[in-house]
Amino acid sequence: MKNLEPVIPQDAHTSMPANIGSAVDIRKQIVNTALQLSPLQSVPRYSFTSIDFERTATGGLPFIIEGIVNMWPINMYRPDDLHHHFGELRVVPRYGDYVPPILPDGSAPNDMSLKEYLDLINHNDFAVPPYVGDHPLPMDALCQWPAYFDSWHTPRVWLGPAGTVTCLHCDYEDNLFAQIWGRKRFLLASPATVDNLYVEAVEPTLCVSSFDPDQPDYDRYPLASTVDFVECILHPGDLFYLPAGWFHHVKALDFSLSINRWTPDTPLALA
Repeated sequence: MKNLEPVIPQDAHTSMPANIGSAVDIRKQIVNTALQLSPLQSVPRYSFTSIDFERTATGGLPFIIEGIVNMWPINMYRPDDLHHHFGELRVVPRYGDYVPPILPDGSAPNDMSLKEYLDLINHNDFAVPPYVGDHPLPMDALCQWPAYFDSWHTPRVWLGPAGTVTCLHCDYEDNLFAQIWGRKRFLLASPATVDNLYVEAVEPTLCVSSFDPDQPDYDRYPLASTVDFVECILHPGDLFYLPAGWFHHVKALDFSLSINRWTPDTPLALA
């Protein structure tokens, strides 16, 4: 993966086993469990009033709970409200994970205020739009996370215009991903496909692939042609459960705000 230049997020979620060996063991268990699952054909959608979360999550497959996020206070905050209430917070925009981390003028990205970032994307036309990704922002008081897990990592904010991309990767922690506004497209692949996706362990709980399913190069990555990706569109109000180990490539279809949390608890598929 010499051509990949992954951006290591600030305050990265690395608390699942402190030593590399135990993290490798967990990755192997997740892959072995995934090999026993029926292939995912589509991501099921459930009502938040009827979902039995733990029973469904222990099945090891992704699913969506519809509408639950619509009840959160943060839904009242549009871009202008973020500009007004959180505008002085410092952020570091990212400029895409499949391109070098540089600005159009050749300079490196600098931190800026959230207000400056929102002004930047409103008044410029970028071939690769910058986004605020995997960033801690003090918005959790505006969210009402369900008590599905005993412990959580710090919430992470994902904010940016249509066209922003998070490259193909997998996290070895269970993930709850709340879509506040805008739509996002996930391309998903089973943990069992890890040997065909040209991955590199960047952290104990994070593996990144240099294969781009949006622009597949099967001459360079021939094994990836055997991987079946499943498309999943998140809409405003959706809460997406992504089990540990599932590969995902994410693209914003609209100007979008998402907030997620990983849990350091044992992945439910291994419970």
